[in-house]
Amino acid sequence: SGVCHELYAFLENHETWPKAMLWSHFNKKLTALGEMSIEFRKKCLFRSLEESHCTLFHEVCKLNPPVNVVKKMIDIIPEAEAGSYCTYHYNHLSSTLGDREYPLHMVMRYGGSFELVKFLVEADEEGVTLSYKYSCSDTDHTVLHALTANKGRHKPEVFSKILRHLVTAITTTTNISSPLINENDSDEMTPVALLWKSLETDGLSISEILEDEDFIFLLKATCYHYTMRSHSSFFRRRGLKTLVIPDDNAKKREEIGSVSVGRAFLVCISCFDRDVAKAVLENLYSNDGSFLLQQEPHTTNVQYPIHRIIVDGPSFYVESFSNPKGAEFKLFVVETILRLAPQCAQQTNGEGFLPLHIVADAQQMPYLDSLDRLPLVRAVWQAYPEAANTMDKNTQLPVFALPVRGNSEKRRHSYDDDDEEDDHYCGLSSTFFLLRQQPGILSGAIASAINDPKAMLERPSKRPRTVTPSKK
Repeated sequence: SGVCHELYAFLENHETWPKAMLWSHFNKKLTALGEMSIEFRKKCLFRSLEESHCTLFHEVCKLNPPVNVVKKMIDIIPEAEAGSYCTYHYNHLSSTLGDREYPLHMVMRYGGSFELVKFLVEADEEGVTLSYKYSCSDTDHTVLHALTANKGRHKPEVFSKILRHLVTAITTTTNISSPLINENDSDEMTPVALLWKSLETDGLSISEILEDEDFIFLLKATCYHYTMRSHSSFFRRRGLKTLVIPDDNAKKREEIGSVSVGRAFLVCISCFDRDVAKAVLENLYSNDGSFLLQQEPHTTNVQYPIHRIIVDGPSFYVESFSNPKGAEFKLFVVETILRLAPQCAQQTNGEGFLPLHIVADAQQMPYLDSLDRLPLVRAVWQAYPEAANTMDKNTQLPVFALPVRGNSEKRRHSYDDDDEEDDHYCGLSSTFFLLRQQPGILSGAIASAINDPKAMLERPSKRPRTVTPSKK
């Protein structure tokens, strides 16, 4: 309609107006538009012009409008009927027709006041804007991605306030099962990784980034949010206590602040590339390496970082062991930690397992095939070779027997495969490695079995290899 074109044209010429006068005139035009019929306002406000893929509300939010103008727009935009051609809300959320971003995304990408952000967040009573992950062929992101990727568009003090308000709001208004703070975009970058990139682009060194209050807050918040998800009743795995996010925002911020930087980075380490991960671990360890040796919080039995990293992976690919980054990146993290603090390989968890027991055991880590297990076994053994002389507390088996114990790894080198590699028993490469490094452990195990035969026979392999009689 002509009115819609006129409003768009008015905004396109915003630079020719003093800011106060611009919004005063625009507010008058909105007042006049609000007196029109609902059908007229729908045609005017529910459409995008040309190739902008933006409604009028989105164009307004690109220009950092006063809160009273945004409130006026919300008041005059009618609700879309249920079952209409687009399922997105067309009020204060007002999804675009093409790219499907919300007005809040515009504020994140183009800059805006804290008051404007706070108003848009609070106007969205259902939390849809914060829980929505914008998707199109070019990118995938949440409002946090849009904010951290465009840090330079905001004044530093305003960015800090917006970041803290969004993080607090996300953990309040959204379902804990939604991984919003640690969500990847289409480039597999989380908000905390994007913030690191922004600070790096600004010329900050690693030490300076690790002293940046905004980065440290988001790093700790990412760890906190992930920890709460992992410990929720929906996601909780064995050995983790159930935790509940407090309703009080001040208490929530206090809990986020209490997370140590070292532990936060360990949990979030898979957000970063190898060069950054290595450099930051070395920096943190040079200042205070205790975070690698301290007991993990919120567990029902004693666990140390090395145990959790071996079993769970560093963090965000935990729920998807098929992620190709998983085993390779896990090896890199384990090798880096053991190079910095080899004594981690000597730590025993609450169940009596050394790291070598866990990484070698085909039943504790069934998702690893033989080619992925061997480098991990080698790295852990090299840090503490004496672990190979200890018996597994659960099975009473020597460590070299664990890689082939009741194996269910039907991947490469499984004896159940009918391909050319049938002779390569899954896990045998790790067993061979351990025996080759310390041949004496085999004679020791045999001697132990002779002195106490039951020790080796009480818990046989759950799926022993059967021998097919030869045909005569």
